[in-house]
Parts: sequence; C-alpha cells; structure tokens
Amino acid sequence: MQKTSVLCGLGVTENAAGGTHSIKLVGPQEFAEVDREFLKIAWTLLPKLPMDDLDILLVDEIGKNISGTGMDPNVIGFWRREGGARRPDFRYLIVLDLTPPSHGNATGIGMADLTTRRVIDQIDWNATYLNVFTSGIFRSALMPIPLENDRAAVETALSRIPVPADARMVRIINTSKLDSFWASGAILSELETNSNITVDNQALELRFDENGRVMPMAN
Repeated sequence: MQKTSVLCGLGVTENAAGGTHSIKLVGPQEFAEVDREFLKIAWTLLPKLPMDDLDILLVDEIGKNISGTGMDPNVIGFWRREGGARRPDFRYLIVLDLTPPSHGNATGIGMADLTTRRVIDQIDWNATYLNVFTSGIFRSALMPIPLENDRAAVETALSRIPVPADARMVRIINTSKLDSFWASGAILSELETNSNITVDNQALELRFDENGRVMPMAN
C-alpha cells in the first residue's frame, strides 16, 4: 500500500454453508483492524459436527472441490493433519470415495484410517504428491488401510468397538455438507437436547449393494 494507490477494500466472511455472512467496505487505514475483527468472527462460523466424541466417522467422499485438503480439518480435527490435541476425537475415520472433479488428486487421504480399493484405484499419485509437496504437509498423502469394499471398511471399524451395537457413529456426505447427517442410536439422546438440531426419529438402515458398496443417503 506504500507503493500504489488503494481506494478501499471489501471484507467478507462466509457462513458454515459457504454463503456470505457479513460484508464491510473499509479504507486502507482500516484493513488490519477489520481483518483481525473478521478473523475472530470467521472462527465462530466454521462448519463442524455437533459432537466432539465419536467411535466412527464415515465420510462418503473427499475431493479438491470440497476442500483444498480433501476434507476440512476444521471438521475432522486438525490433529489428523498437523498433530496436537485430539479434538474433536473421531477415533476411526473411513473414506469411501473420491469426487470426479478431483481428477485423481487425493490430497487428504492420509487423514483417514480406512478406505477402499475403489478409492485407491482412482488416485493419480503424481497429482497428489505434487499437491502435498507444494503444501509441505506430507502426511496428507499417506496410505490408509484399503479394504475390499465399503462393507468391509465399516465392519473392520466396528470390530474395534467393544460393543458394536453401542458404537457412536456418524455418516456425512462430505465435510462441506453438514446440514444433514446420519447418527447411530448411541448419540440420539444428546442430539435431541440440542435446540439447533432437528432429529428425524425414523430409523434408517445402513444398506449395501451386492458389491458391498454403501447405498446413498436418503433425503
């Protein structure tokens, strides 16, 4: 700003759904102050699940069109990307698919614990490695354990729970679509006490097709 003429700037914050939360037109002398103000606001608007403790998080898809990191670490926990405190503590994270717009770039796959051979077969490792070399976060391209199909991945995670029927499990489409999700019965009571959540008490079955691929989430 010392070398060129700057008339004004437009400060913008996004809401959790990717829409606009607030806009402010400011002069150059206010840039730093408004940036600090909006950053504090932005941290309160980050999308997240309404629980910090899960046995299993089932993620239908990751991709570069969803997040630069494939899946948003603000949702799944930054400790999976950069280490640190396990908050939220989602102990087993399963990734079931890679979005077509990613063109094989599977950056973020290393934050998962389990995945499927179908996902691994879609990966363009050259594109993925170039991305993580650029970001400097090498663990983003580490290999999770690939299981034969979705059913095998889910059953493997459930086998680690002492009482599988009591598993605290949530299924999401991806980390940018959190307005609706599936939750197991073990979480139902705490969701019902949250005034910001509408609970559909109709029980749904996690169903798989003849190839062991999970059926799409119902609307």
